[in-house]
Amino acid sequence: MSLGAGEELFRGIGRAIQASAETLDVERVGVWLWAEDWASLRCVSMFERGGGSATIGAVLDARTFPAYASALRDRRVIIADDACAHPETRELADSYLRPLGITSMLDAALYREGEVIGVVCHEHIGPRRAWTPRECDFAASVADIVAVLFEQASRHLSEAALAEQRARAAETQKLEALARMGAGLAHDFNNVLAAMLMATEAAKRRCAADPVTTSLLDAALAKGALGAKLVRQIMTYARKGGFEPVELDLVALVRSHASMVDSFVHDRCKLALSLVDAELFVHADRTQIEQLLINLALNARDAGARTITIAVRGVEDDVVLEVSDDGEGMDEATLARAFEPFFSTKARTSGSGLGLPLVQSIVAQHDGRISVRSAKGSGTQFVIALPRTG
Repeated sequence: MSLGAGEELFRGIGRAIQASAETLDVERVGVWLWAEDWASLRCVSMFERGGGSATIGAVLDARTFPAYASALRDRRVIIADDACAHPETRELADSYLRPLGITSMLDAALYREGEVIGVVCHEHIGPRRAWTPRECDFAASVADIVAVLFEQASRHLSEAALAEQRARAAETQKLEALARMGAGLAHDFNNVLAAMLMATEAAKRRCAADPVTTSLLDAALAKGALGAKLVRQIMTYARKGGFEPVELDLVALVRSHASMVDSFVHDRCKLALSLVDAELFVHADRTQIEQLLINLALNARDAGARTITIAVRGVEDDVVLEVSDDGEGMDEATLARAFEPFFSTKARTSGSGLGLPLVQSIVAQHDGRISVRSAKGSGTQFVIALPRTG
């Protein structure tokens, strides 16, 4: 049986300890795991024949039962016919055994790679019981089965983590290849675009007396300017643009650039600031941070926001920049593709699909982290953490 972590693992453990309780005719069978520092035991699974599982999650402080803890680490099975009097279990009498009516215990250690990681406890309620050698061997076998389940779960987690790592590496390689291709195309296109704009400007000067032709040429120049902007985005995304980090007070930068950001969005929505009254320094490229703010503001505007809020605060070793809006938000499918290059929910004529990938690229260049929270109809919040330098 191949088990994953979590619910499926504990279903398997539950079936094993239920079978053990019924075979050995005991009231309770629990699985307890040691903390990494051997300071405590925690109950992770419990079967009670009378129903209930109140002990799950209980933690026992190892300092209160040193003899029992030592025995668990050194012995395969602890056989306590009279648990309240047995030298290795009597430490538990007042705090655990008597309150639960437990008279006899048969505990088998859980091993993983030769190390004890926990114990399977068989707890008998009623007249004291003398455990037979056959019952002791059975209890040890149950512990082995539970240990195998934990090992399978751990292997499943390792395999899943490896698969995720490989998928991330493949995605990174794909994006790097796309960036290299985009940079080459953008360079060539930029040369063509520059020549076209120069020719259009020259034609406009020669046709200054013809308002109709001048109007058409102005439209061509405007489209050319949009093309130039797209080229710059592609070049920045491909990390071909200049990167000149300096010490910046992010609070002061956001405050001083608020009017510039507002000029991009004021026709549709209101810009609000929530800034701490302190200096929060980061090592950053001023132009790229400006581009990041503009892109996030434009993204919020195009999402139908009425208010865009930019906040800056210090959190431990980071300076956190938050850009939130009350726009239409994203569903799960769109959210999953938010940073995908050339993916856009806007009309083909108004969106390049590079705004958010560019933001992600800028954050990565600054050794930062970015996350996004959004839900359909509930707005969107981008959270960027940059290393704090002062």
